Amino acid sequence: MEIKKIPILLYLILFFVPSVLFDKNKIYLAAEVGIEEKFNENIDLDLDLYLLGPGDVVNITFLSNQKLSGKYKVLNNGQLILPLINPTNVNNLSVFSAAQKIKEKYAQELIDPELYITIEESRPIKVSVIGEVLTPGLYKFPETSSTSINSISLPTVVDAIQNAGGITPKTNLKSITLIRRLSGKEERFKQTNLNLLDLIIQGDQTQNPFLYDGDIVKLEEAQDISSINLEATRSNINPEFIEVSVIGKVYNPGTIKVKPNTPLIQAILKAGGPINWKANKGNIQLVRLNENGTVSLNSFKLDLAKDTSQKYNPILKEGDIIKISPSALNSFSEGVATVTEPLGGFISVLSIFKLLQ
Repeated sequence: MEIKKIPILLYLILFFVPSVLFDKNKIYLAAEVGIEEKFNENIDLDLDLYLLGPGDVVNITFLSNQKLSGKYKVLNNGQLILPLINPTNVNNLSVFSAAQKIKEKYAQELIDPELYITIEESRPIKVSVIGEVLTPGLYKFPETSSTSINSISLPTVVDAIQNAGGITPKTNLKSITLIRRLSGKEERFKQTNLNLLDLIIQGDQTQNPFLYDGDIVKLEEAQDISSINLEATRSNINPEFIEVSVIGKVYNPGTIKVKPNTPLIQAILKAGGPINWKANKGNIQLVRLNENGTVSLNSFKLDLAKDTSQKYNPILKEGDIIKISPSALNSFSEGVATVTEPLGGFISVLSIFKLLQ
């Protein structure tokens, strides 16, 4: 009996095990239809499939019945309205899973329901960028992105970070988390860790994968900020410019463009610097819209000897407003001018001073 069991065991090892363990497509499809348990460990992103959603336009080709072939749009409720069968929900299904589901429905109406699906037009992609970026939030990428794969325009991780204002000097570039939903009705997610330093320094393009609708890019704060990390903040992973407003007693007030990670004092100097005698250099106000919707107001002293720091010379963010308050002498002079304006040339500021003596 023991001798007979050996050939059977060898057969299973030689034919069944390799087909499961070494065929990446079979591994993924097994997970896709729910055979595998939920998982969220690191997974090769090359196995990812585009998930259909409202706004996608698919081209369905019937091999045995060309009259049914055509372009169909996924409606807001995730359904496809197809001839002969009831509406079919394909929301959050891969193209393969959607084709299998539609084929099963048509098997009740057609003798040979062989068909295949391609994506004719992709919907805009919405990606969440959270954590240690200048402006975290939800970002929308139109289908006119510069990069494309299989006729679908897809942004990359770097595109998303750039749209979120770029990284900060505190961003942990060695550990960027990408979270993605799996195909199917059940909400199952997977995640992978990316190292953007390898992309910036070594050019490792595998660390900059394409993004799909609903992806979450999470950036964390680094515990140890190295010189390499600071150098990376000056790379093109950040947008080329951000816009801030400098108002008040400077020579060239208005909205200006500065490079990311520009400190407060540098922006003031770019706006022409404070006007002598008119600017209160000890009361520089920074107005900022916070992530929770509140507005913060902080005061600083203009000191050209101060290095970049949150306390004395903070890094600016997109949309910041810098106000250079007037000096006491300037405020008094403007007040006097307002009072004497109706009197025209009959009385001057000098006359007011004489009257007060």
